[in-house]
Amino acid sequence: MPFVELSMQILNTILLIITGFLQPGKFTQAGEDRFPLLIEVTNVSVKKGPVMMALFQSPEGFPMDASKAVYREKVQAENGMAFVRVDGLKTGTYAVALFHDTNGDGQLNLNFVGVPKEGYAVSNNVRNRFSAPKFSQASFRHDHETRLQIQLRY
Repeated sequence: MPFVELSMQILNTILLIITGFLQPGKFTQAGEDRFPLLIEVTNVSVKKGPVMMALFQSPEGFPMDASKAVYREKVQAENGMAFVRVDGLKTGTYAVALFHDTNGDGQLNLNFVGVPKEGYAVSNNVRNRFSAPKFSQASFRHDHETRLQIQLRY
């Protein structure tokens, strides 16, 4: 096969692959829409340490066991704010739990009665007096670009 014919076949194959990727929805199944989740964390103290965020898709582990989260992120705060962007998140029901890890140990530290000693918050800015927020209280529906503003509480 002459070199020119082989080159044309390769070029045609590449063009077919590229146009296949450019066709919207070709590789997504129904119900697999994906959108970004944008989280603005406010009221972050001037103390050093990252803001730790965990995104849950079920009540299992929420809000304290980040190992059960579907997504985790550690971000630095600046001027009292931190930002988290999760791209390509499937539609569904989620809840966010976060805390300001001021001592850098990767854990939300609690006092002897179980009250957080570091800043913490959950989506919907739920604040229960005598118990941790429940997933049902903090959950939100993600079916388009979702923007949350969550205020840390110290």
